[in-house]
Amino acid sequence: GRAHVRSAHDVRHTAEAVAAVYGALLDGVRTPGARTGGGAPCPTHGGPPGPPRPLPGDRPAPAGRSAVVPIEYRESTHP
Repeated sequence: GRAHVRSAHDVRHTAEAVAAVYGALLDGVRTPGARTGGGAPCPTHGGPPGPPRPLPGDRPAPAGRSAVVPIEYRESTHP
């Protein structure tokens, strides 16, 4: 009864406090003159995404053993 209502009120109050903190933090980040929007779109971000490209250091997934050990081979936890 009352505990549930009090808990719901606390959650709403906390959410309002968190929103106020983030609002205060973001006030200085976004300035009105920061966006230009007048030029051509960036070639890497302007169109639809193409096929995924591997990053440097990426390797194909190994085709070896599975990371999951069958239960028959697991160490017993029974004392």
